[in-house]
Amino acid sequence: MKTTLLTLFSLIILVSSYGQTPTQTYPKVAGYVGILHPIGTWSSAGTDTNFGDHYVLGMPTGINIWKSAKIGFSAEFVPFIRAENGNSKMANFIFHPGVLVA
Repeated sequence: MKTTLLTLFSLIILVSSYGQTPTQTYPKVAGYVGILHPIGTWSSAGTDTNFGDHYVLGMPTGINIWKSAKIGFSAEFVPFIRAENGNSKMANFIFHPGVLVA
């Protein structure tokens, strides 16, 4: 009897623990922030490696706006900070827009 009640109670808890998945509402907005450590850069002036006499750090920040479950828009902003000789300044800036397709 005890085993039967325990089994019945476990089944009730197991069945009731599966909730409904919520429906997504659109537009849906998501954002992110990251850190970027470039190893080196290449240009017409030559190769410049990081972590030597200077340090460069990128901070990508973006926003994703989903218009529907299938399509959306993304925009990413990446300022690069260069620290050298006790001073720091923004060295480069990237704006990277795009289309999101699921």
